[in-house]
Amino acid sequence: MKHSLKELPISLKMPLLYTASIIPKNLLESKEYQEFRNFLSISESWDSNHIEEFQSKQLQLLVKHAYENVLFYKETFDAYGINVGDIKDKRDLKRLPLIDKKIVQENREKFIAKNFNYKKLTPINTGGTTSSPLHFFNTKTTNNREVAFFDRIWEKYGYNGQRCLVMRGNIVNDDKLFQYNPFRKHILINTRNFNVNNFDGILEVIERYNPPYIQAYPSLIYLFSKYINGKGLSRKVGNFKAIFCSSEKMYQFQRDEIIEAFGVNVIDYYGHNERLALMEYCPKCQLYHVIPEYGIVEFLNNKRKSENKEEHLSEIVGTGFNNYAFPLIRYKTSDMVTLAGENLQCKSGGLYSSVKEIDGRSGDFIVTVRGEYYSPTVVSFAFDYIKNFNDMQLIQKSYSHIDLLIVPNEFFNISEGHLAIKELKNILGSDININLKLVDQIDKPLNSKHRFIVSNIH
Repeated sequence: MKHSLKELPISLKMPLLYTASIIPKNLLESKEYQEFRNFLSISESWDSNHIEEFQSKQLQLLVKHAYENVLFYKETFDAYGINVGDIKDKRDLKRLPLIDKKIVQENREKFIAKNFNYKKLTPINTGGTTSSPLHFFNTKTTNNREVAFFDRIWEKYGYNGQRCLVMRGNIVNDDKLFQYNPFRKHILINTRNFNVNNFDGILEVIERYNPPYIQAYPSLIYLFSKYINGKGLSRKVGNFKAIFCSSEKMYQFQRDEIIEAFGVNVIDYYGHNERLALMEYCPKCQLYHVIPEYGIVEFLNNKRKSENKEEHLSEIVGTGFNNYAFPLIRYKTSDMVTLAGENLQCKSGGLYSSVKEIDGRSGDFIVTVRGEYYSPTVVSFAFDYIKNFNDMQLIQKSYSHIDLLIVPNEFFNISEGHLAIKELKNILGSDININLKLVDQIDKPLNSKHRFIVSNIH
């Protein structure tokens, strides 16, 4: 039914959406969603002992299911001599081998649980912006729970289905500036034509619809915020209550610019299509808290050892609780974080495993010939010298050559670029050749996600 609706022409689709928007939200929610959302409202107040007990029980159930119903784990556990009964809590995870995208790609059919109807599974593809995409499956349960988790995050800031300005995804397929979805109450900005020439039009859309919330890619709302601040309109646009960002790394300079423009909380979170780990940004702690009901998250160093030291760079390894049809246990995500140290007491209450920075994917790092890795967070300090730009990107072509692409605005001075290059050399080393290129635009993939660093070092 959903696919049929998507294929309808807009002239037929819109009346159906307006009709559906009249139906109360609770009547449209599935029983499964409502039950899980109720569970999350209770679990949010759990202490650390209750959380650990829950995670241990979920891990035991997952491992037992995987061994009995998933061929890959049956073969792997037998080959490694793993007894399912020995896996009792997250400390026992180290007994299990790590898996990664390559292993899943090569054994995809073996990861499908035999006790699920293959025809009822939902095919999912990862974006593949830094490597080949991953093809796998999830279920209605996976999707219902995903919605429940995000609803819990958003409701903390008062969002409960009100009008929302959306600046993300490849949503609109024509030349219109925006499209309104009355069912979701989403004002969908056409990201294909997202540029400074259309920003005044977006300001008019905000004035017309007066949405209290924004969902956006960080890079897009950042560029729009720079325009607002540059026009002297800081905190004069709309009546927003919060801005939700996802799918890209959020840099501190972006967060600062957005807050200056709108004067509200900017909430971002870490997640991925595999749905194994979820973290939400806490504006009080200024940290990302791991959501423990979602799955078990490990942070491993480059020696594949568990890490919890503050400021250390580690890879996220996830074990998800919500997809029994295609379970991924100890999956290396290739996503890197800077740790905050031991579990921390949140200023809002609750004990969380937390991280300071979501540093990005391994393909988003500058790599030197000396084998040093520099995260986007570290590199971004050089761009404090560049004030007058619309967009920028670093492209590493080799160990010794980087292109700095800048889309300048009308006030840009070439000295800004030279100062940034000088600071980049201070950070990365003077032996790297950095070439400044002024360009009209920076190409983005079809999904409009923006990569601050593109490394061709493999």
